Amino acid sequence: MSWLKFNPYAYDLAEAVGLVRRGLEAAERAMREDEERVAAEMAENDRKIAAGEVEGPTFDSDGDLLNDPNEGYHYDFMAIKSTQMEVRKSMMIALYHAWERVVRKMTKLTTSKDNHGAVATALAAMDIPVSPEVENLRRLVNLVKHNSKEKMLKLWEMRPDLFYHGFEPEVHFPDDWSDTIRLSNEQMAVFFDAVIASGPTHEHPREAYGRADS
Repeated sequence: MSWLKFNPYAYDLAEAVGLVRRGLEAAERAMREDEERVAAEMAENDRKIAAGEVEGPTFDSDGDLLNDPNEGYHYDFMAIKSTQMEVRKSMMIALYHAWERVVRKMTKLTTSKDNHGAVATALAAMDIPVSPEVENLRRLVNLVKHNSKEKMLKLWEMRPDLFYHGFEPEVHFPDDWSDTIRLSNEQMAVFFDAVIASGPTHEHPREAYGRADS
């Protein structure tokens, strides 16, 4: 009898990662729309300034800016960018936990003493190698969650590209270490791919996991 190639854990992982991906895409879409709205409002304000309908920027006798009629819009853009980064970091936390929930259930390593290394070892015994990028994702998650210099340095050692341009750990001392993170679409895509590649597929034998509903 030929069995249909289906692994319930592979299905669970794909579904969980898909939820995170769709949530991220929806949030990014909403923020793009917000940016477009603010840009349109600022363009309209510029038109009114050019037409003399509202007062333009004013300067003091030294040429320093006293009033910028578009200042509020600049703050709006900054707030959108800050929100975007917070959402991206939150989604990376969700991504790691989506992977962790599935593989911990699959390997039956569900206690607090079963750390990432133990899970990775158990997966390797099932012929599922864990990408180093999943470990880097875990480091990112720990930095965002615990907000300590120690966690920051562990991530910096492996992925300095995840920090804002010009950041130096021994030079800059922010109030919030998590604020040093800058995540691009390309960097997040690497993490999404790594999580999927570090879990079960429908090619893995379901008999190896002993799940009752498999």
